[in-house]
Amino acid sequence: MKLHTLGLLTVAATLTVGCGKKKADGEAGGGGGGGGGGGGGSVDKEQAKLQPYIECLNRHSQRAGQSHERYLSYVDAAKGPKEGDEPNLYELYDPKDCLAGIAAAQSKEPKLVELDAAGAAYGKALAALQPLTVEAAQYYDRKNYKDDKFAKGIELHPKLIAAFDAFDAANDALGSAVSHMNRAAHERALAAREKKEGRTMPVLVEHVMLSSEDVVEQTNVPWAKMPEVDVAKLAADIDALEKLIAEAGTYAKAHADEARDTSSVMREADDFLTAAKEFMRRIRDKQEWSSGDKMNLGGTGEWMVDGSPAKVMRAYNETVDAYNRM
Repeated sequence: MKLHTLGLLTVAATLTVGCGKKKADGEAGGGGGGGGGGGGGSVDKEQAKLQPYIECLNRHSQRAGQSHERYLSYVDAAKGPKEGDEPNLYELYDPKDCLAGIAAAQSKEPKLVELDAAGAAYGKALAALQPLTVEAAQYYDRKNYKDDKFAKGIELHPKLIAAFDAFDAANDALGSAVSHMNRAAHERALAAREKKEGRTMPVLVEHVMLSSEDVVEQTNVPWAKMPEVDVAKLAADIDALEKLIAEAGTYAKAHADEARDTSSVMREADDFLTAAKEFMRRIRDKQEWSSGDKMNLGGTGEWMVDGSPAKVMRAYNETVDAYNRM
């Protein structure tokens, strides 16, 4: 498994958190309803422009990462498919709505050259990759390689690898641009909401999600590069998250009715905190990996290994899913 697929998962999840839930009329709202109070019309226009890009990333990036990961779990990237392989990959979703959204975003004010260029590149890369995944998935699902001795698979392989790599680069560029802008807008909106209503349960949940994002950005590394993580900074961010979770827990006990709808996301956030602590301790204490751990590291079973990046990422994404169900 290529660990950049975890990055794709991170981008999708982070953006989902940042944009919050959408209002019934389709306008972007801040998480828990605070999106409109952070800075007037300019912020509203910026978030409206960001929304189509966010929807593209949340709809297509994770799927592309999973497809790439699945394909490379069967096929050597450098050598391509060979006799004895039984390759597979996922078809990407139809990009029609995403491409239309990107086109609409490009025409909206304010003009943001870097963001729009990244969006255009993402759309182009997705449009090139999606039909290749459909063609390859059908070929492998039908096991047609047993009839042509992998002739078509060998032909498709370099095209797939190039298209996946191009998409990864485009995804990273767009995800980075959107994450930065979206985070800033979210923080402004949250500050305005907290000033207006205080540290209510919905406000505390938003703080927990932003703090979780700070933590997961540091854990999103290949397992072999874990020793390079700044443990002191990570430990400080984990401590900040733990304090927020504790504050939210105290508030919830005193305001049971208000906290009822947030109980699921807070449970998941607590599990994420535990996974992040395991990751940090694994590095800080120089814990050795067992032979069983090593069999799963870098593979689809890595999420089962305590202290692994994939376990932290899985817990984070489950927190995001619970947040979006509130």
